[in-house]
Amino acid sequence: MLYWKLALDSLRKNMAEYLPFLLVGSAAVALNFIIQLLLFSSGVQHLYASQAVLTLLGMAQVVIGILSLIFLFYTYSFLRKKKQAEFGLYSILGLKKSDLMKISFLQQTLTLALDLIAGLVTGFVMSKLSILLLIRLVEGTNFELGFSTAPLAITLFFFAGIFVLLFLYDCWTIIRTKTLNLLKAGKKGTTSPKNRWILFILGALMLGCAYYLALTVSSPIKAMQQFFIAVLLVIFATYFLFVAGSTLVLKIMKGRPSFYQKSKRFITVSNMLFRMKQNAVGLASITLLTTMTLVVTVTTSALFFGRQTLIDQTYPRDIQFTSMDSTIKTQNFDQLAKKYRVKIKDGYQFQTSQEFSFDITKNHELKAVEDTGQDGISQSIQLMTLSQFKKLGNQNVPNLKGNEIAFYSSYSSFKGKQLKLLDGHQYTVKKHLSGIKGIAVSPSGSSFIIVPDQKVLLNNLPKSATMHRENPILASYYFNLVGSKKDITKFSNAMQEGDNFEAQNHTRSISTSSYDDKRALNTFFGGFFFIGLLFSVSFILATALMIYYKQVTEGQADQKQFNILTKLGMSRKEIKACIRTQLVWLFGLPIAVAITHLSFAMLMITKVLRAFGVTNDNQVYLVIAGTILLMIAIYYLVYLLTSCVYYKKVTQLREN
Repeated sequence: MLYWKLALDSLRKNMAEYLPFLLVGSAAVALNFIIQLLLFSSGVQHLYASQAVLTLLGMAQVVIGILSLIFLFYTYSFLRKKKQAEFGLYSILGLKKSDLMKISFLQQTLTLALDLIAGLVTGFVMSKLSILLLIRLVEGTNFELGFSTAPLAITLFFFAGIFVLLFLYDCWTIIRTKTLNLLKAGKKGTTSPKNRWILFILGALMLGCAYYLALTVSSPIKAMQQFFIAVLLVIFATYFLFVAGSTLVLKIMKGRPSFYQKSKRFITVSNMLFRMKQNAVGLASITLLTTMTLVVTVTTSALFFGRQTLIDQTYPRDIQFTSMDSTIKTQNFDQLAKKYRVKIKDGYQFQTSQEFSFDITKNHELKAVEDTGQDGISQSIQLMTLSQFKKLGNQNVPNLKGNEIAFYSSYSSFKGKQLKLLDGHQYTVKKHLSGIKGIAVSPSGSSFIIVPDQKVLLNNLPKSATMHRENPILASYYFNLVGSKKDITKFSNAMQEGDNFEAQNHTRSISTSSYDDKRALNTFFGGFFFIGLLFSVSFILATALMIYYKQVTEGQADQKQFNILTKLGMSRKEIKACIRTQLVWLFGLPIAVAITHLSFAMLMITKVLRAFGVTNDNQVYLVIAGTILLMIAIYYLVYLLTSCVYYKKVTQLREN
């Protein structure tokens, strides 16, 4: 009974420190429970392309689970000093280390129970809204959530495991620490940090390398390969520069008497300098969390809002029929449409060469390859005559002479003025095209060479295409359908399954319907956007709680210093001005650095998005601008809320 009383008293007395920890735990339980409910939801499992959504949710569960573990340990570390001081006092009063472990076990049990109750109730309520949002985003129809014991059991076991680890953490601290050290744990002072030039130089070099990679990336393939390297460099560089660079800057300020020897600046700089040991890591963590929020929000939002452009590029028409025959008889399609009670409209035909894999060497020479390019990723190209290209509505190409071509690629980084083709002749690239109309562009990347005439086209096909295939020229017929959804589906299935259509009318043809693929793309990008929202909420919550804890702990530590300054005659107005200046620096620096990181990463982000078929850079830049403004607004709100906490902790002044 004594142990229960001591555990409850500790919880009650330290509620100011326990409350944020309980909020973190409850939020973590709620987020994990929501994902588990969605994973086992019949509404999600019956979605079209449900496997893609379930895979994304599974990935989200792993990331959110790891973040939950990290943030619970991080926020719990702020409680350790209070608990260590309490345990030191209990030891002096005669309690053994085994007794302290029992008290810790009861404290962890109470905290776990409160987190589970609050988190499970909140998670279940929010899961109703979550499935509504998810199903809307992926354009589903079944909004049934359901409830099973599996999500509950998984969540209970996961967080029970985390709190067992916290309990073992307490036991390890109690066993290895002497009683006197436990009692003095909350009273350890700080010293001025030393200059760390090696760390500063290393951080500057790593950041320079990361920015160089981001600014010089030449293609979507290289962007995807270099993205994680750049991310790792930025993470280490941010920590190194905040730890070493902030100290150097503050000491430079201190070394300038004209700047430093003013009351407001003197107090702000000296206080920040002596607290920079613990400030630096916290500020770097806040910066990285803010950067992660910006990057995740930008990429998932750009993919979601740019999906229609991708669909339009991939599917210019509802049905895309391609045949090995040089011509296509449209009356055959009219007969099939009549059979399934649909109408064909907006149809057009054109010709291209067959696709073949290619690579462009450093000497600007086109090479046909077996399957993949030097980067290990297949890049396909087709040749097309200028007359056929203009027939599709592409009037942005000037007339081409016999030795001139136009080049388009959504993937290749080639921007040269000369290109040697397969016939061994050097051609002048008269224009690099930024877009192409009327022909399907693959999300994984498509390239086209526009040549003057049919003779040049046939002379520049690889031998495999002409020797082993019946006809190197493909004929395509694109058209839209009008009719009921049911009849259109029947027509599309008949085209894809054959319906004796190919055997009777065409040799070796391919029919593609946009309906199923559009649904699949909407499901994927909608699910991806939903996961991005979950991650962003998690990162913002973690950032806010990290800032809150930072303000509480530093407010308590700075209280004595500002009380001394008050006794020396410093007015409340002057104290408030010093605090405001210090908070502006501590709040402004992370968001400014995060926006700088994002600004340098913009080119790389647009290249990575191109790999997913998002080619509208202007739309991406609008998403980036909107995300930055939203993040600044949220960050400012957190600043207003937490700065009041710091001010109250520091001054403890009351109105007379």
